Amino acid sequence: MLIKRKNAFFWPAMILSLLAALTGAGLCLAQGNYKLEASTDKQSVTLGESLTLTVTIRSDSGVIAQPREPEMPDFQINARSSSSRVSIVNGVQSVEAGYHYSLRPVKTGKLTIGKFTLDYTDAAGVARKAETEPLVIDVIPEKAEEETPAQVESAVKKEQLAEQRIISNHLIIITAVIITAFALIWFVIWQNSKKERKMAATSNGDGTKLQITDYLPEADQRQARGTNAASSVNAPKPVTDPSILLRSIISLKNTRDYQQMFVQIPRYIKTAAGEQNGGSFAELTNQEFLSRIGRIPRLSSRSAEIGDILSLCDMVNYAKYSPGENEIETFFQNLNNISRLFERGGN
Repeated sequence: MLIKRKNAFFWPAMILSLLAALTGAGLCLAQGNYKLEASTDKQSVTLGESLTLTVTIRSDSGVIAQPREPEMPDFQINARSSSSRVSIVNGVQSVEAGYHYSLRPVKTGKLTIGKFTLDYTDAAGVARKAETEPLVIDVIPEKAEEETPAQVESAVKKEQLAEQRIISNHLIIITAVIITAFALIWFVIWQNSKKERKMAATSNGDGTKLQITDYLPEADQRQARGTNAASSVNAPKPVTDPSILLRSIISLKNTRDYQQMFVQIPRYIKTAAGEQNGGSFAELTNQEFLSRIGRIPRLSSRSAEIGDILSLCDMVNYAKYSPGENEIETFFQNLNNISRLFERGGN
């Protein structure tokens, strides 16, 4: 009977003993003081560089719980690890645990790591909370790679070569402009020389000076016609307007007023040609005039010579060309030939 009674109370007694032990252990866990600290190995990092965050818990209790982590959206957690240490000094036990985080910032600026917290109950049974202070990490942009001396020297050489190419191109352009200017000057001189030779070739070539028949005054003409009727019949009838222009040209040459002289010459040639062919050529342009006399048999053979005279007049009148003395003398020889052509009626 005793054995049965003992067996009947054994298991309930064991269960109550275990519950009491667990309750006692729970009371020991709830009691004690906890300290929570957070630190980093770097307070300033460059973007892409990692840092280590360490959260340390110290307690005089024999049990350590892991603190709650804050949200860390500005950091990437690469790894987690933990460590613990138990020490007994003068019969007093203390526990220290460390939680380590390898963090990599995802942006630049002042980034904050929030508070880690731990809820516990002190020895008096009062609920308390341990927490860390927020940490601020300064994240700066990545530094550009510093150039090596060889790279710097290479860059300097490239700049020097570029400057030399620019200077060379400028010299080429300046040289081309100078050559072009000299070519144009030579071309103008060659054209003028060619024109002088052509005008000299069309003259009589006997070296005679300009000999233009000057018309007698009208009173003398009447007297000459009265004294020699036969002679007056065969003499060419004077043309009034061309003769006035011709005398004006001779006068301007003698006074060396070449500017006005070259203005009067085209008018004289066109007026004289118009008088002989029953038309008015004075208002025609040079091209129109040359085209018109090219269809007149008496003048077509001398149209090239007349064209040279008109061209030189245009050069003086419009291009500010200044002919030399020899060129003017040759010019007057050709004009003498043309004036005699008009005197002969185009023959």
